Order: sequence, then C-alpha cells, then structure tokens
Amino acid sequence: MAEVTSLPPPPLVRPDRQIVYDCDHSEWPNPNELHDQDTITVDRIRADIDGPAHRFVIRRGDTVEAHLSPNHFHTGQVVGISHARNEVRVAWDESLQNGEWFHVGAIYPAPEIKPNRLTNGRPLAEIIVELNREHQPEGGWHETDRVPHETPYTFAEFKELWKSRGKDLTYQQYQATFERIVESEEAIHAELGSTYKAPQLKAIAHNLGDLSARSNTKAGNAESIFRKMRSFFLLDGTVSFGMGESYTAAVKAKVRGVTAEAYAAHHKELAEKVAERKEALANPQTLYDFRRFIVLAMGLKPSPLGESFRTLY
Repeated sequence: MAEVTSLPPPPLVRPDRQIVYDCDHSEWPNPNELHDQDTITVDRIRADIDGPAHRFVIRRGDTVEAHLSPNHFHTGQVVGISHARNEVRVAWDESLQNGEWFHVGAIYPAPEIKPNRLTNGRPLAEIIVELNREHQPEGGWHETDRVPHETPYTFAEFKELWKSRGKDLTYQQYQATFERIVESEEAIHAELGSTYKAPQLKAIAHNLGDLSARSNTKAGNAESIFRKMRSFFLLDGTVSFGMGESYTAAVKAKVRGVTAEAYAAHHKELAEKVAERKEALANPQTLYDFRRFIVLAMGLKPSPLGESFRTLY
C-alpha cells in the first residue's frame, strides 16, 4: 500500500489505512482494486482536520470512530462490511455481538489500542505521574526535574480530546496529557504551521473561542490555539496571576495543583448538572427551562454561548 502513496504528512491517525496520493482525485486508482470481503474504502477528497485529501481503507477488525451526531463520536470495532449498501457494522462492547450499521462516510480512523503487558494496559505516562506525586521531595519538584515524554503531543490528539470534552480522562490521564502538551509546544507550533493554511488556522482558533482570530496573523492564531489547548485543562476555565507572573506559569501551577479529590468532585458536579438539565428539559418549570425546551423541540441550534462545543475545523 505504501508503495503507491506519497509520504503521509501529519496529522494522519492511521497512516497504514489512510492513503495519500500525489495526484488529483480523478486520477486515484479504482477503489475496487483494494476491496475484498474484509475491506471497503471511502475517499475524503478535501483536506480537513483529519489530514489532507486521502483514501481511508476500512478493514474488518479495525478500531474506528463512528459519527453518531454533531460533535458526537463513539469508538468501536468493525465487525461487518456490506459492499452492496456501502456500509460497515461497528460493535461497541467486548463481546462484538452487538453493533450498528453506518455509511462509510461516517467512519473515521482511530488509533489501535495495544495494551502493554508490563504495565497491565496502563500508559506509562500515567504511572510516572502517579509515582511523581507519591514520592515528590519536600517543596515539590522543580521544572528542571521533569523528564520529557518520548512522543510529542499532536493537535490531532487534541481534536479527539475536544470531541469528548475530556470527560473520559482519568485523573492520571488528565495530568499526564497536560504535561505532554506543555512539553510539546515547539512540535505543536510546527505541526500547525506546516499542516494548516492561514484560513484554516483562523477557523480553528475561532472555534476554540478566540474572538480576534479573524484579524490575527497565522503565527498569532497558532499561538492562540496552543494557549487554548493548555487552558482546556483549567477545570473552572479561569486563572489569575499577579505582577511578575506569566499566564503560562499560572496555568501550569493551577493544573498541577489539582488533586485527585478535586478532580473527582469536579466531574461529580458536572454529572449532577447534566442530570438537572435533563430533568429540566423533561419537566420544565422556569422560563429559562421552557426556552431551552422549545429550542430543542423545534430542532434549532443552541446559542454559541450555550452548552455545546463548536466542532474544530
């Protein structure tokens, strides 16, 4: 497969499944040449946040993401393929007995999960964070004591984190992911600058909440995106700092100061708010509840300042 493709530029999630051809889409090989009973393909002919224009090869047994609804993706395993309907069946549980059929256009690549037997399936980065907290010296660790991760964090990874709102991160994953982002500043800036054109960076920065994105330079929007990636880990979305202290230092201190108990309490509070919202919509009592009920009932989009996240470019 690699022999007939160009070198895959970042941020391809599965270079072994995403084929980048160095020619116009009209000249791409016939996809039927790649098909068998366990394989089907989908062509994404425009560059997007998942990478440049490419052909995505879907194989039975692959781990994939299925697009269920706006801003809602779910990861599962391909257990069935229908060439007649141009669909694949994706199972969500370990038994692989249940599943749903999706058009191939709603299927996106996801990294394969390969547990490390030496760590019982837990990422080594999580274990390191846990040990650092349990055995830190008096006064805490100094910045120069931190050992960088081997693999830089990518914006492609952050896109997946943004989709899930980070709600599935364990406390150890929360801390380890933040450290990888902080360490990968140079790599992330290089990825953004080389992968996306100026209009794309403006769209991404705007969707991350930067209201001045449209007037920023390309470098300015790259910096804004990286800044938003770090602030994503502020549980209450705010940080304060005084004279002589930088925003970056304040964010690091606040995120690193989050305890496991505070992290658990935060997500418990979020879950309670979600439950309250569902109850309010099911049985509205206040004028605000009625307005939200009407918006959803009529299929209208909520306010940009509402509860839903924007989709990244």
